[in-house]
Amino acid sequence: MEFRTKVVAADLQPPRIDWPVPVRWGGVRRVTITDEEGYDGRGCFTDLDLSALDRYTLSIALRPLEPVPSPACHDDMFDGQWERFTYRLGELRYRTMPSYLGGLDYTLPALNPSAPRLLAEPLPSEAWRYLPSEGHFDYRVRASRSFPKDFFPPEVSAPDIVDFLVSHECVFSYSSFSLTVEYDPRS
Repeated sequence: MEFRTKVVAADLQPPRIDWPVPVRWGGVRRVTITDEEGYDGRGCFTDLDLSALDRYTLSIALRPLEPVPSPACHDDMFDGQWERFTYRLGELRYRTMPSYLGGLDYTLPALNPSAPRLLAEPLPSEAWRYLPSEGHFDYRVRASRSFPKDFFPPEVSAPDIVDFLVSHECVFSYSSFSLTVEYDPRS
């Protein structure tokens, strides 16, 4: 089954997801968050995808806030607009994404109080891998990491992980996003 909703933060509070009981207690297979407003401080939209099959797999996609320039001819590529856009893509890939991944490596163990807390590292662990573009005009920067099911205690469910990812305790900043959940209802 599928559950969809739009989540909007109130004032300075983090967004709060009202999970329907069948979703929270069902077997969540996949949760997708599509950022709708972005964050000026980082200059990007941050989309998340958490799949919870035999392992947890967290994928992150950063999209630039600026619209993609559309040059009409070859000379338009040298007017500065395209150069600024490609510079911004480089910042997303080499500065923003590594800081997010390193921050996640530091904050995610908070969901497991018995896990040792890692020192804050400016660079992500080797467990993260960058994902290739899906086409010539795919301007997203994407990374992914898998976690074994026992990385989190048994009482921590996929909705708990998503609640943590959108909270102020994590490295992301959300004010509005679309949430899609694929789940198996409990019988």
